[in-house]
Amino acid sequence: MNSQSANTRHVLTPSVSSLSSPSSSWQAFSSLSSTSTPASPTTPPSGTIFAVRTPSEEILWAQLGYIANGPSSGMSALISTHGARETWDRLIHLSQQESEQDSCEHLASLVISALHKSVSEDTSRPSSASRPSTVSRSSAQLRANVVATAHTWYRRLLELLSFPADVLAMRLSANKRLHILYPAHPCWPAEKLERLLLPSCSSVMPICLWIEGDASLLIEPHISGIVGSRQMSDYGKRCTQEVTRACYNAGSVVITGGAFGVDAQANATALSMNQPSIAMMAGGLANPTPSANKPLFSEIVSTGGALVSEVPPYSVPFSSRFLERNRIIAALSDVLIVAQARYRSGALNTARWAEEMYRPVLAIPGNIDEPSNAGCNQLLRSQKATIVTDISDLSDFLSPTLSLNLSEPNPDAPTSEHAASRTDKHAPEPLSLEEEILHLTARQGKTVDELVSKLQPRYPAREVSQSMGLLEAQGHLIRLPTGKFVHAQHP
Repeated sequence: MNSQSANTRHVLTPSVSSLSSPSSSWQAFSSLSSTSTPASPTTPPSGTIFAVRTPSEEILWAQLGYIANGPSSGMSALISTHGARETWDRLIHLSQQESEQDSCEHLASLVISALHKSVSEDTSRPSSASRPSTVSRSSAQLRANVVATAHTWYRRLLELLSFPADVLAMRLSANKRLHILYPAHPCWPAEKLERLLLPSCSSVMPICLWIEGDASLLIEPHISGIVGSRQMSDYGKRCTQEVTRACYNAGSVVITGGAFGVDAQANATALSMNQPSIAMMAGGLANPTPSANKPLFSEIVSTGGALVSEVPPYSVPFSSRFLERNRIIAALSDVLIVAQARYRSGALNTARWAEEMYRPVLAIPGNIDEPSNAGCNQLLRSQKATIVTDISDLSDFLSPTLSLNLSEPNPDAPTSEHAASRTDKHAPEPLSLEEEILHLTARQGKTVDELVSKLQPRYPAREVSQSMGLLEAQGHLIRLPTGKFVHAQHP
């Protein structure tokens, strides 16, 4: 996992710095074919514009994803406000203005209007995909950032329009190697990705996803994230192998970040069990990195697994993309296991995302004299994770069901003085935290804050939120569009 800025969660705002340079992107994109090659590799081509006004759904979303080139609150707001196809039509129309500056000024106004509209609506809805913090800055600063991004979008749009439809489709799918997932696709993991829109998280959903391999793995009933440091000790290797085996023995599929160390070991262990796994990449899938792991990536795909990315096929995985990638690993994971991590490991960034999405976070402790264990020990010391001291500790988080005593109160139960004076050995067992949560949500929905308020000080907020995440993952709790949670048997 990437270690840069591990202790600060990456902020996703409409800034030109979050996009790759047009020239480097263009060189990679145009190198796929000898046809339609620009005279200069550093500028978009001039001449014929193939304005594809009615692309297929798959190509439509891939084009919008290519223009945004990663997580984008601005593009998400446009799609939320106007829909994907109208957004594309508006971009085509704006590209035909008299000058680039005019086009970008108009586009910036359109984006800012959409951002304000999406924030004014109910942010818990799946369509409201922009960050509230995006529009809280000064109007001048916001407009300057959006105009800069609009210029990048404009140039990337011209790149797309310079290709005939059939050539463009080949390039957006890396010569048909990749599937392109979008919100209406049957393998789009909508319920899990909507965790990114929780008020506690306030992130953005990916515009689309590029997949090599079995896309249906993303909608598996239970996915376990296994993350950790690139520098892995023998102890970390053994722990990673054991937790990976436990996940598959419980029927869960493993997702990692595809990096060296813990990530690669988890994927390799899945291969040794002849099981499919998922690797979520920070860069494009045409040239997955790290390059030394390419044999591993090929095996993952050939044995029924999947490589996933939210950026176009030839995008470069610069540093911020590793942190952006982490949020999707956390969203897709029903439980996140930190097998071994240094103090500044990128795995801790993934754990923070998981915590904000109310996903259970587990960590394996280690020798305090070994720097490779400092991250996990810190998570446990700060009560940000549940300790794993034995593989059996994973069972509750990997099991599809919980054995809970959730019977309704018996109206015929004795209420006399004799009943009140029963001895302790006949008294009912006190409810567990999970049982209390389900009883509290049996009649009407409750928000996380409401449940925390009712259950404190007996249970800390972290424990309540993690138990809620576990119950939701196992199907006992349902999150309503209002953001409230309700017992699945009493929706």
